[in-house]
Amino acid sequence: MPRMHQELITERKEAILADSRAGMSRAAVAERHGVSIAYVSTLAKAHGLSARKVKWPVDEVVKAYLAGTPVRQIAEEANVDLKAVYTILHKANIPLRRG
Repeated sequence: MPRMHQELITERKEAILADSRAGMSRAAVAERHGVSIAYVSTLAKAHGLSARKVKWPVDEVVKAYLAGTPVRQIAEEANVDLKAVYTILHKANIPLRRG
């Protein structure tokens, strides 16, 4: 494999690991780097990083949603994926906005 290609792969792996170490969810890391969640998980495990337990900021998510903040923005600010926001809202019995 050409050296330049190998260096790019190494840089990409290091960036993925850095985001994982910074506390980003594996789904968020995968989306940011254009790889699968399985790849991020495999790479993280190979480097001794365990799956993190996400403590979602439930009160903050609900408050922001009820104030009219878009779900995508809430997810970005809370550092969780969209599914996590919808799960929080569902568990809090918050009716979803339409449109």
